[in-house]
Amino acid sequence: MYNRLSSGRRGLTDELIQGVEIFIQVASQLPSFKFDGMFRCPCSMLKNQAFLKLDDVKVDLYHRVFIPDYWIWTSHGEYRPRINTHAGTSITFETFDKDQMSRLYEELIFDVVGPNLRASVEDTPNVETKIFFELLHAA
Repeated sequence: MYNRLSSGRRGLTDELIQGVEIFIQVASQLPSFKFDGMFRCPCSMLKNQAFLKLDDVKVDLYHRVFIPDYWIWTSHGEYRPRINTHAGTSITFETFDKDQMSRLYEELIFDVVGPNLRASVEDTPNVETKIFFELLHAA
């Protein structure tokens, strides 16, 4: 995937071509790609910061290769392996569908906001505030 030019600097290596093809196959299965036909370009210059069409991503990867050490395609739907310390050396991979991701974001928000998040619930004002508003309305 990172070995770009063949010996004598003539042409691309089979390793790079195969790596790009595998990446395109995996990334084109993403729901976001199926929606708008674009995905993040993992070339060493754009570093997953820009969304491009499939052919443009291929050209960029052939020209600039992948971001260094981008073996687990986290920006393209792949998840880092979870190492289960209780089970010895077994490694499990977790994948999530759209609804599961949505729930994860909801949990994240509730973790930050806390359990006291209430939608449009008005509290009754304290005595001083109540008197102030009564005087304000009377004026």
